Amino acid sequence: MAIQFSCPYCTAAVRVPDSAAGKLGACPRCETKIRIPSIPLKATEALPPETIAEPVSSAPVVPLATWPVVVPDPFEGLSSGAAPLASPLPEGEFPAFDFAAPPPPAPSPVSTARKTPSTRGSVGWVIPALLVAVLAGGFIYQKIRNQPVYQGQLIGERVTPGQEVAVIVRWDTIGTDPQTQQAVIEYFGRRPAVMINSLMEMRIGALPGGLEIRFSPGQSADLVRVNPHQILDIKKLNLQEAAGWDQLRKTELNAFAAELCRAAAQAQLSDVAVEGLPRYGRPLGINAMVRGLGYHVEAVHDRIRYPCVMEDKEGWLFFLVPDGARQFEIRERGDDAHRSVLPLDFSIQITVPPTIEETPRIEPTLEEESPTAVPSSETSRMPPEKPASNAPPEPEMMKPE
Repeated sequence: MAIQFSCPYCTAAVRVPDSAAGKLGACPRCETKIRIPSIPLKATEALPPETIAEPVSSAPVVPLATWPVVVPDPFEGLSSGAAPLASPLPEGEFPAFDFAAPPPPAPSPVSTARKTPSTRGSVGWVIPALLVAVLAGGFIYQKIRNQPVYQGQLIGERVTPGQEVAVIVRWDTIGTDPQTQQAVIEYFGRRPAVMINSLMEMRIGALPGGLEIRFSPGQSADLVRVNPHQILDIKKLNLQEAAGWDQLRKTELNAFAAELCRAAAQAQLSDVAVEGLPRYGRPLGINAMVRGLGYHVEAVHDRIRYPCVMEDKEGWLFFLVPDGARQFEIRERGDDAHRSVLPLDFSIQITVPPTIEETPRIEPTLEEESPTAVPSSETSRMPPEKPASNAPPEPEMMKPE
């Protein structure tokens, strides 16, 4: 008799002699090493599940003679796209059943671990990007660092009270004719204009050389001078823009001076007083004593604004602030009629020493050089004593005497 069984791996029908029962051999189709069942089966019987041969990785192999094997086509009836593993053999032919054939290599296990994407390709742009970021940051830092600074803190100096300063605004800068000039001189000769408040006293007159403006601090005010050029960027800005800033001041000054001359000449002919004289205090009186920067700034103390009343040739600014004021801020003028020209961050914090310190006498400042200017001996004299006033400081200009 012969033992006939099916290969458990490729389902090929295999037939061996009874003497091969329990031995190892290789399937003639898939060459898998299997153990031959020990129970002979009929060709028409299926191999019981418990007798299915298991592959053996290591066991003594007994060489046997070659026995015939019938290999039917297991793929019969499938579509033409599925090719059979081997062609069926005709009856009477027996392929060799190699009992010494080694088992086929086991398939390599497929790793299910998630592969980490390589970052080698992405590292190449990181260093250039960091370098560009560092260079851009350094450029921005240097640009910010080199930005001009128009802020700072300075010490103000109290000026010895009692001095009077005179300024002459020449006729040729005002643009009046000789007839008007003579009428103005006659009017102010009979009716000198005096404007007084708690902060200052201002007098307007007329001389052969032009309009004369005299100024002295009031009894309830301190005259404090400040050198804004101690802040280097403000000094540079002032040197660059002084001419343009001063032109705005001169335009306003000459316009109000010409208006006052016309009003004074008309009043002289009508033998009446000029009306609204205090309105000329700042655009004419103060503008005659300052320059470009002084025209555009003011002092702020306790939220009240005080104008810059003088500016000398060296660039020192003079402010009238309430008596005993210890601190104030210098900033750009905030009135509606003023045209803004200073940087937005312009701000100088001023600290004033508590004691009055002696300072040099203030020399007269002439609006225009004139051979008929008031001599210095007459333009720097002490005003008459005035009674002390307990009234609070009045920031507004002016009220007639």
